[in-house]
Amino acid sequence: MHQLFSFRVQSEAEIDESPSFNNKRAPSSPAFVCGLVGTFITMLAIVLLLYVYEKPPVQQVTTSTFCCPRVLKEILGAANPTIDPCRSFFDHTCYAYVPIQGGYTQRPPLNTDPVDGFPTTEAGRAVAAYHRSCMSLAEAETTAHGRLAADGLLNVTSPPKSSFTSHHLVSLIIELSLKYGLPALLRFDLKMGGNSTVLLKISPAPLEFLPEAPSPNTVSELKADAFEVVKEYFSLKLSLQEVDAFLDKVTDSMTNATETYTLDSLGDIHSELTALHWKEMLGAFEIPDRVNVQGVPLKELKDKFAHILQPGQRVLTLVSALVSASVRLASRLVVHDSTSEDRRRECRKRANELLPFRVLDRISHFRSKSQDHAILEAFKIIGGAVLTRAKSGMTSDDFRRLETTLSGMRVALPSQVIPEDLAIPTMTSNYARAELAARAYVRRAQRHQMISLGVSEGFSRHFLQKNGSFTEGVLVVPTHVYTALPPVNATDPLLHASTVGVYIADALWNFVFSNDWGPLSNAALREYGICIQDNSRSLIEWPSEIMWLSLATSIDAARDSHWGSLVRPADAWEVTRGQLFFMSFVHYLLCRDPSSRLETFGWDVNIFLSAFEDFSARSAATSRSRRSQAQCALFGLGTIRANEFSREFYIERNLCMRVVSDAHCFFGKTG
Repeated sequence: MHQLFSFRVQSEAEIDESPSFNNKRAPSSPAFVCGLVGTFITMLAIVLLLYVYEKPPVQQVTTSTFCCPRVLKEILGAANPTIDPCRSFFDHTCYAYVPIQGGYTQRPPLNTDPVDGFPTTEAGRAVAAYHRSCMSLAEAETTAHGRLAADGLLNVTSPPKSSFTSHHLVSLIIELSLKYGLPALLRFDLKMGGNSTVLLKISPAPLEFLPEAPSPNTVSELKADAFEVVKEYFSLKLSLQEVDAFLDKVTDSMTNATETYTLDSLGDIHSELTALHWKEMLGAFEIPDRVNVQGVPLKELKDKFAHILQPGQRVLTLVSALVSASVRLASRLVVHDSTSEDRRRECRKRANELLPFRVLDRISHFRSKSQDHAILEAFKIIGGAVLTRAKSGMTSDDFRRLETTLSGMRVALPSQVIPEDLAIPTMTSNYARAELAARAYVRRAQRHQMISLGVSEGFSRHFLQKNGSFTEGVLVVPTHVYTALPPVNATDPLLHASTVGVYIADALWNFVFSNDWGPLSNAALREYGICIQDNSRSLIEWPSEIMWLSLATSIDAARDSHWGSLVRPADAWEVTRGQLFFMSFVHYLLCRDPSSRLETFGWDVNIFLSAFEDFSARSAATSRSRRSQAQCALFGLGTIRANEFSREFYIERNLCMRVVSDAHCFFGKTG
């Protein structure tokens, strides 16, 4: 370019010095031809460079819905050859945008998910997750479900391995019935009686009547595998024959006669269980003291409790209850078909049957500035947490310390998180994409951690399995979660496993932007706060009080019209309304079952467990993340520190911004 510029100046000087303007140089002058050729070569070089580095995405149906430009594939492939950048980045971040031939971008139909083929609505996402759950189970052997169910129940109930009192035993049996919908030894059911009275029904719970189980042989297989897991957990020398004999004796000779009595009468069925004990055990499920009890006659019930609470066989009672509940759960997970194709067809049929139940589909499609601002504030605080952790660096020892910190965390949800007086929540599609963008960030962090910190994939997977109560890629969660689903599906564990996270997030959103909360809503908030306190741990640079906020605190702060206004909960510390909302969003991640897949769950939660992605600051405010002022901005995958991934993230961010012109990727977009 410099030579070309000098040459053209010289040519103009020669023209000025000529004696006559009519004495022009011939078009075939060597100087003119050279200049023309040089200009052409320069322009051609620019066009080629633009073509190489700005080549539009080209669809490759054989590999992925989205296809990255060649240069991006090369850069990402050099970092980790096993990563498919198209699927890990575009499929999960841009989500609802598919490139077509010619380099243009079009939005697919609103009712189509390019990844799973189900509607992109909230119910559609849940159904897609249901289908993946079903397929993961269908590919496994039937006997694997018995081990899976037992392991999951042991994780969420965490029974002690010694000193199991009568009170603890009965509490566990009640919990299995009322919280997880898995009656064991005795069934406890809550019903509404006349005049709006609450009725507690106690009845036998034999394993012989399992409508989900395909055959008695399958029940025996599930029982044997569940027993092995439970026996190993307690390090016992019991035999399966002893458990079978115990179960038969508990359920034998139980009549169909019923009797009605008060809660105080239950205090007479066993010397170690007073009426106060019963009120305490049932009070954990918000059952009032004046509940009417209906069920097995008192004399017969007294005999049964005398049998199951004998001091010499309480361990046998505990094991039998857990095995019985595990078999019930496992029988619901079995897909009864012979071939893989039949199983896939059955899973697709089950998923499609759920589509009419559009419980989650009240999605609002209008744009709301306050909602968009809430999303941006959430990502700003994510950036602060990530930046704070990344600055100090994370080693494998740090990772193990986190494992120790979380050793007691279990994913357990309250029995009812959605109260009756809460309308079906509304959400913008913008918020749904924000969730997907967050997952993309965590995938980035996961890959970066594997490369730069040297933590093996096996160790990471074991860590996530242990702290997420995962087995074989599936998280066993309570089967009775909320009352909005039709009764016919209220006990489907796969449905709950795939929808509860989406639903809680939507309910949270509705809470924050509502103006009225009734008594049932406040009761649900208290339950949610207990869930948070029991299951979450503070792993970022904020005091634990902030991480353990109840959702009610966020709601109080949300009443203010200004999102950035400061509040002082309990006059202990200052925090903005936006921060309060996002901390509740953290709780939603830590206190839910977000997905049926191990990878998705692990990555979602992992953003707070090991925030090792290193984002740099665009301003001084970003680097001044404090406990009381986490005003950090998340600028996506661009402007990170100068390391081996800088170019990759810079190009990737720009490509996404170019492909998705309205910036739903949330990378570098602040309005």
